[in-house]
Amino acid sequence: MEGRKMKIKKVVCAALMLSLSMSLLACVPESKSDAYGKGAENPIEKVSYSEINDTAKSYAMILKDTETGVEYIYIADGSGCAISPRLNRNGQPFISK
Repeated sequence: MEGRKMKIKKVVCAALMLSLSMSLLACVPESKSDAYGKGAENPIEKVSYSEINDTAKSYAMILKDTETGVEYIYIADGSGCAISPRLNRNGQPFISK
């Protein structure tokens, strides 16, 4: 039983690390994207903002895609950032109304 729990923890940890690694790629803007072009509406709305560490300029935000309602957790510090969709209890993307 303990061996099975350990395997599950390893799989969950590996999946989380893979998800975070892929999320880092989302921080790099696409060169051909026109989402932030001059005069374009911003498809992202800031729902909340919180400083984590004032000296390291670390902060976390909850962002919402205004078209789909899906919320994202965005965490940044002086050396990088990560973004991941907020999930509900069932592991599905959290959609605000």
